[in-house]
Amino acid sequence: MAEIIKNSGSDSTNGPYVQVDEETFSDVIDLAALREKARQVDTQDLPIDIQAVIKSILDGKKYYLRDGRQAVNW
Repeated sequence: MAEIIKNSGSDSTNGPYVQVDEETFSDVIDLAALREKARQVDTQDLPIDIQAVIKSILDGKKYYLRDGRQAVNW
């Protein structure tokens, strides 16, 4: 699932990012169920972009796919 939803957009700060939040995904995905599944995933050995997606699924915040950093709102 993380591979399917991983690119939510791109910005000039750090390029491609993911943001899995209720506003964007609640009509198409059961976020409560997805979050429960995401909590069970051991992300330690996963690629950075997939780790970013899982973080975003868990907290709904925006993360950059290049380095997994949380985006800062200006």
